[in-house]
Amino acid sequence: MSLALIDLDWLKRINDTFGHPTGDEVLRTFAITIFSNIRVLDRFGRYAVEEFLMLLPNTSRQEACSLLDRLRVIVADLDWSAFSPGMRVTLSAGVTTMSFGEHAETILARADTALYTAKAEGRDRIAIA
Repeated sequence: MSLALIDLDWLKRINDTFGHPTGDEVLRTFAITIFSNIRVLDRFGRYAVEEFLMLLPNTSRQEACSLLDRLRVIVADLDWSAFSPGMRVTLSAGVTTMSFGEHAETILARADTALYTAKAEGRDRIAIA
């Protein structure tokens, strides 16, 4: 099973600039978009304020990376201008794959490290751990 930690890039800036109601609408649109573009067996939910967790059963690290990159492009290509002219929303993600017997904390830490790598490298990208 692969796992991804996903961050909406600059969500705090969206909330600060356009207000929390707009930020909430961005979150709803993002979630609907993700749910509309994943498999039935995948699991997706909010993990922290700006982070989401995706579980991808029977998925290799490379397959997970391809799926997350496809989702990244879909989100970036949405017309966010309904919320504010010129608004752009992107995501960054850290992807990893579980090994048999591995503790949840270990895999989450590895995905979190990959997520911070994606953010440090400029955001709007997927990093693999």
